[in-house]
Amino acid sequence: MEVKLDVKKRNILIIVVVLMLCIGTTLAYIIAQIQDEARSNASVISDTVDVLNFEVDKDITLNPNQFNVTEGGSNLSDTAVGSAILRANSTDNNATYNYYVYFRINTNNYIYTTPEQTPEMVLTITDPNDNPVTNISGLDYVTSGGVSGFDITTKSGLFNVAELYEITSTSSTEDTIQKWTFTVSFINLDTNQADNGGKTLEAEIILSREPKYTLANYIIENVYVEDGVNGLYYHDGVGSYTNADQEAGDNSYRYSGGDYEIAESYQGTYSQIYGGVIKKYCDGVEDTTFIDDCSGNFYYTLAYDSNNTQYTKISDALEQAVNDSYLTDDNIKNYVCFGSDAPVCPTENLYRIIGVFGDEVKLIKADYTTSEMLGTNSRDYVGILSEVGAHADYYNGTMNTSAIAIYRWNYDTSVSELGSNDWTTSELNTINLNTNYLNYLGEPWSEMISNTTWYLGGISDDEMGAAKAYYNAERNNAGYNNNPVIANGKIGLMYVSDYGYAANPDYWTTDLFYYHNARSNNWMYMGFYELTLSPSYLAYFYTYNIWSYGGLEFYTSIMEKSAVRPVFYLNSNTVYSSGDGSIDNPYRIEI
Repeated sequence: MEVKLDVKKRNILIIVVVLMLCIGTTLAYIIAQIQDEARSNASVISDTVDVLNFEVDKDITLNPNQFNVTEGGSNLSDTAVGSAILRANSTDNNATYNYYVYFRINTNNYIYTTPEQTPEMVLTITDPNDNPVTNISGLDYVTSGGVSGFDITTKSGLFNVAELYEITSTSSTEDTIQKWTFTVSFINLDTNQADNGGKTLEAEIILSREPKYTLANYIIENVYVEDGVNGLYYHDGVGSYTNADQEAGDNSYRYSGGDYEIAESYQGTYSQIYGGVIKKYCDGVEDTTFIDDCSGNFYYTLAYDSNNTQYTKISDALEQAVNDSYLTDDNIKNYVCFGSDAPVCPTENLYRIIGVFGDEVKLIKADYTTSEMLGTNSRDYVGILSEVGAHADYYNGTMNTSAIAIYRWNYDTSVSELGSNDWTTSELNTINLNTNYLNYLGEPWSEMISNTTWYLGGISDDEMGAAKAYYNAERNNAGYNNNPVIANGKIGLMYVSDYGYAANPDYWTTDLFYYHNARSNNWMYMGFYELTLSPSYLAYFYTYNIWSYGGLEFYTSIMEKSAVRPVFYLNSNTVYSSGDGSIDNPYRIEI
């Protein structure tokens, strides 16, 4: 069977609502339309000419005015029909196929305007047999204003209407047509709906030969098998691990473990950091902890190399160990190409999945950022890495280190000459990340990022320890001197707990101060001083950084000059397109 892709058509539902108050009445004025371009992603043509097409018949247009939408008046609705059309081949006049039907809400900023949360936007669907569809996962079937259907007032995401729906044809001259009827209704309540003024809902009707997944669902349903397989662990907080008291309690799926592992044929031969294959020397003395800030001559060697070849960068030694088959790499396949649709993903567009949280995927930039990405127009910009010095030998990435930009956490001198650990006043936050970086990404990419709540709870001396302690403090503690405990925005930084849980579970009970032992088992470790989002509870000028050698630095000064990796959540409607998550074949998402 040959599958030929047709030109993609899309049926976009755009609903713009403007509510106008008239004296003595409540007027709901709505403009809504499903624009033409029925979204169909395939024509299926066999060698004997079976033909399956998809289409949508029309736009949905709602053009109310003060005469047809008034207080006590009727609801407003319009309908579009999505069709699957099959004609059998002329050889045996028989063809059967299966297809999928979806409703995808891309943008929706409607709210409920009543305390009772009475549905105000209702989607009604009937199948090809004229039966109402009454069950869609993630949507509630309701009756509002006399209309029965799915409450989509505040919803967004990809919703599965039908899967593997069968269509059969027994004719090569007449089409078999299956029609799916979609009706969108604005419910004209007898209450004041002015708070929904100017709101927008944008959605698509999709008929598809292939199943579609949001990226979150794809990972949960196709990548996660059981804890540890594919590097994913489910955190239910109630005992799925031997050390259950150390896991996060957020029902997340997090990637944990190291990119580099000792090859199976050499397991048991070597031990310690990077399997013991990599050795570090300072002035001829082996440094088994890899944390010595050697002021003399240092180098790395390979334990199996009888020539004791010396490497000045650990990344070079790692590459050689992989080439020699002593180590394997790319073991945590959580890469996403974001910001580019180029056939080969540019390295600056590579991101990595921290985990799946609810229906959203949390990403961190795979490598550090440049001043072109974050900008230089804030008090928190310092310069480039080469201007202040760094432990370049620890670096795991591929950037020219002279291009890596460094920033302070929050050089807010209105609090003190040492700055402030109030993230809401940080210009790194407001200017570099949530203005410049969003502009650098541009549309449509920046629109695919969710506006989210970032937790800013501090941690005290007696709480510091393993990842769970930081996870609890971030969400449950106050900030220093009653600093804000949450911030809203699209772009943030990694939590300390994110870094803690990115290590192999064997380390989740380890104090993060000693995470230098875990760095070869932690895919998030990159090798430079790096900022986290987590402030200190103890003083206004302290936060927490990841040290270059991999452990957590306690009481980091706000003035500390560090590299930055933006972190953000993808919208719940982000749809998986292709890829296996490897660095050479990262996950791709539909634009």
